[in-house]
Amino acid sequence: MISKTILEFPDYKPRNGDKVIVDPILDRFENKIQLVGAVFRPGVYELTPGLTLKKLIQQADGLKEDAFMNRGYIIRLNPDNTSTVIPFDVSNIMQNASADIALKREDIVQVSSIFDLRDEYTVSIGGEVRNPGPLIFLPICV
Repeated sequence: MISKTILEFPDYKPRNGDKVIVDPILDRFENKIQLVGAVFRPGVYELTPGLTLKKLIQQADGLKEDAFMNRGYIIRLNPDNTSTVIPFDVSNIMQNASADIALKREDIVQVSSIFDLRDEYTVSIGGEVRNPGPLIFLPICV
């Protein structure tokens, strides 16, 4: 099979029986970062020059009311394809009490919700009942 680019044949017109093979585009980006969790607009963002953690959160329209302000994480891809987890204090970053963190390509920024961190309690129902088994216990505060 001979591989030629279209630039090598500017006057080429396809004929009956010709085969054109197009290779898939690689799903790899040079300037992609991801923001997940308790922000108003989670998703994939473009890594622009000078983008920092605080600027990214502001770009996502800020933190939700249920954001856990004591801890967030940046999951960073190392050159050897291993990951490093970088913890940060969300409140300190947003209030300029800590140095802002410059973001790098393929970073994943995670801001947890306080609801993600709650303990789940279960109770087990047994005996002569219609639906025995474990149930999620939701405490009622009065």
